[in-house]
Amino acid sequence: MQGADMAIPTHTLFHRYLATSFLVLSMAFPALLSAQTLGDTPWTEYFGSSTGPHEGWGRTSRVGSDRTRQIKAALKDGDNIFVGDSIGLSSARKEAEVAIFMDSVEADDGTAFRQKVLNRALKLHQLQLKLGSPMQEIYWQFGNEITSLKYVLNLRAWAKQPVEPARTSDPWIIPYYVEYYLAPAIQSIIQAEVLTGTEIPVLLGSIGNANNPARREFLYELLDYEVVGSYASDLAGLRVAEIVDFIDIHYLIAKSVHLKNEKGKYIKRLKGSYEIALDEIYDPWIAAGPVKGIWTSEEVGRSASDMGHGAAKAMLVTARYLHWWSKHDISSENARALYFGTSLGPVDVSADLAMQTLFSFLGHSPLVEIIDAALPPAGDWETYVFESVDNNNKRVAFILPSWSDIESNSFTEFQIDATLWPGDVTADVIVYGLGATTATSAEVIREGELLTVVLPDAISPDTSKPPSIVVLLERSE
Repeated sequence: MQGADMAIPTHTLFHRYLATSFLVLSMAFPALLSAQTLGDTPWTEYFGSSTGPHEGWGRTSRVGSDRTRQIKAALKDGDNIFVGDSIGLSSARKEAEVAIFMDSVEADDGTAFRQKVLNRALKLHQLQLKLGSPMQEIYWQFGNEITSLKYVLNLRAWAKQPVEPARTSDPWIIPYYVEYYLAPAIQSIIQAEVLTGTEIPVLLGSIGNANNPARREFLYELLDYEVVGSYASDLAGLRVAEIVDFIDIHYLIAKSVHLKNEKGKYIKRLKGSYEIALDEIYDPWIAAGPVKGIWTSEEVGRSASDMGHGAAKAMLVTARYLHWWSKHDISSENARALYFGTSLGPVDVSADLAMQTLFSFLGHSPLVEIIDAALPPAGDWETYVFESVDNNNKRVAFILPSWSDIESNSFTEFQIDATLWPGDVTADVIVYGLGATTATSAEVIREGELLTVVLPDAISPDTSKPPSIVVLLERSE
């Protein structure tokens, strides 16, 4: 990879927010509609699962690198493979295992570790050839949630450093993570690429809870770190951003994203904050930098799924990522969202069920976003509308109540601009709430180019755990 020198991103939230707010307030409804597309790639290419099924709605499976049987099964199913590496530090959860690994690297200058990675990469390549699936991608990642406190504490214990001032997303670990683990592993991956004649994409160790500014600042410092080459001399002098293919973030898009204004104070629950946070990563490191793309290998999550909020979170994440990817014209080769805990929690509110329902309606079609087509029931709600490219008689609208103050306690109807979308329209409305899913047919009233979808029962969102409302629209001319 090659990339120009980059400065660490600065936060220009306040001015950007004012400009965006002025633009939104100046627009009348219905607006002259515009569209942005994900190209000719099926929307399902962008999605996958870290745990549980994704029968049809995803194309990537995350498995442990020591589970050859799982990898073999996923390859047979036509999946791409995300290898959550278990060789080396991995999640650094156990102090004794961290110490053994770090000592072993020092003992033989990383020779054994580099050989393990090389052997594993060659073995997986041979498995692909044996199964006749050489075109499927196997993505490697070195380190899971490297911003966790456990990572810091166990590395400090090995280095015989006091616990204080240990903290999450501590930049103190960066030289140890890169020199002992990431760089030697990538040097072996590059060797495997030469021997096999194939590209082996590598992801940076995942950044946990990237909704937090401190986690993102840690990411910027890590990407800008220059490799010394203590145990990977071939990579000496390169920045981390130049040796990895993808950035991986966890739990940014479905949480309340924290951002700083010009005075350094946090602004919470600001509409559109997830886009600003993603742009702070994308603009300098991907759009103008050497990194190919950005992934999330964990969204939705175990806790949300277990409490019965998995479907609602999955629809929120799906809508927001589809919008952001299409806005930036990001291909599925450079973006992926893998959902964690898809089959956990009550079946009727699971992430898998919601994604399967979406897939049953849309199939594998590419999507085009119809910008500003739905009028938010309240000013701080989000709405997104997507149309199937393969069947332009089908559209999906996502109505997402705000995490902040709700202007109306309940609503019974909403409006959708149907400019250049003539004909009779039917609507099925699915409300994925906390612990419950309701699905009903709604009345659709057309007045010229404007559709009014009338619900038989009022929806009363919960500010703490708001539902995600999905409207499946189908027309006949």
